[in-house]
Amino acid sequence: MFFSFTRTGIQAVDDVIRVIVAGLRRLSFVENFDAFQVSVTIPANSELKIRNVLQPQTIPTSFLLTNHSGAIILKGSTEWSKEWVYLRNASSTSTATADVVFFR
Repeated sequence: MFFSFTRTGIQAVDDVIRVIVAGLRRLSFVENFDAFQVSVTIPANSELKIRNVLQPQTIPTSFLLTNHSGAIILKGSTEWSKEWVYLRNASSTSTATADVVFFR
């Protein structure tokens, strides 16, 4: 397929690209991905059940911890589903808190 642009047409395309890029740069980290973010506090040596809110109902493939403090947080031993995801605090003594981003 062959496209022909006039000088004015090329300028219009450049303007559209500039507007789109400016809009995309305003997106937050989570908005750039098929993802959702939650804040969690997990008591020592326990697993936390978290509602999966990805749309359409998809099982996340990974997660990222941000603003993490306390003990080590791992993927839970319970299998993730379209309804729930699970995280586990690996410490036997310390509580763990974090903001967690789950990705498709």
